[in-house]
Amino acid sequence: DGRSDLYSLGVAFYVLASGKLPFDGDSMAALMFRIANDPPPDISQSSTITVLSIYLLECLVKSLRCWVVPGLLAGSFGSPS
Repeated sequence: DGRSDLYSLGVAFYVLASGKLPFDGDSMAALMFRIANDPPPDISQSSTITVLSIYLLECLVKSLRCWVVPGLLAGSFGSPS
């Protein structure tokens, strides 16, 4: 199951695109709560990289049922070799 890898990749791209982490908190408990329960802040309005922000938000989704475009990421990189 590569969901944690995909999530980590989404966080890395989010930082590259926005210059900040998608979540913060005053304590480790607050940070973990926000990661588990809050949607990531949408950076598409503050970034010139609109297409990248769509991929970022897809990577940071906690449930596959919530994906905006089913199979978006799978179709983007071709079939595995």
